[in-house]
Amino acid sequence: MWVESEHGRGSTFHFTLVAAEEPLPVRPAWLGAPTAFAGRAVLIGVPNDSLRAHLMAQLADWGAAPAGAANPGAIQAELENRGPWDAVILDARLRCTRWPSSAPVVELDHPGHAEVGVPLAGRLKKPIKPGQLFGILQRVLGRAVVPAMAEGTRPAPRETAPARPEGCSLLLVEDNPVNQRVATMLLARLGFAPRMANNGEEAVAEFLREPAEVVLMDIEMPVMDGYEATQRIRGLVGVPQPWIIALTANAMHSDRTRALAAGMNDFLTKPIRPAELSAALAAARSPVLIGA
Repeated sequence: MWVESEHGRGSTFHFTLVAAEEPLPVRPAWLGAPTAFAGRAVLIGVPNDSLRAHLMAQLADWGAAPAGAANPGAIQAELENRGPWDAVILDARLRCTRWPSSAPVVELDHPGHAEVGVPLAGRLKKPIKPGQLFGILQRVLGRAVVPAMAEGTRPAPRETAPARPEGCSLLLVEDNPVNQRVATMLLARLGFAPRMANNGEEAVAEFLREPAEVVLMDIEMPVMDGYEATQRIRGLVGVPQPWIIALTANAMHSDRTRALAAGMNDFLTKPIRPAELSAALAAARSPVLIGA
């Protein structure tokens, strides 16, 4: 050990250490497994927004097509209307009066929970560790049997990046921090690094500062909603007009009609599914110069 010191500039301390070489640790199976559950549809019924978003992002990193639901009514709606599901991750506090699915259920356990009333394929204790989640999904999804369905009735296999992500500028307009994080992670997996706006007013200002080729536009936002923001962008003259994709939790036909009437080009419902997002971005056309 030694020290080098210079008046007015400070001191530098040095030391040498002899240590035995240790072998590198074995890389866990759940790290670097982007296709482990490719295309498997997993419903995450968890009331906590942060935990639900974390689980969705983790499953998306493993190639799955996750969707989220925060309460029993939303869970039942997903089970009845958007299937088939390969597995369901269900918080033990959520109880459904009906269970219209044969998908295997993994319960998130916590002290003092009530029985969920459905057969369980596995149970996870909180806090949830990635390795434990990966292991139980390997077992559950490995044995899950899903009836053959007509083409287009189940989520597509693991998404591939759109044909032209490189250099494609994308603006994400979303006011919810959890939704921002999930969307940003999904977009990153597709090769996009989006700019962000927290409401419609910010979106218009950001677009004027630097036009984007594609805009993912949330509908319901404070300050200025997505409809008005879209109309203002469409009213700009002499700038390349973007391909605008609506993002909304409302899936009614009237909601889609209103979005298209406001000037949007496409429509995605929340929670965003990776395969649907990939398809929507792949379908985005080149921008057109209006009023040049």
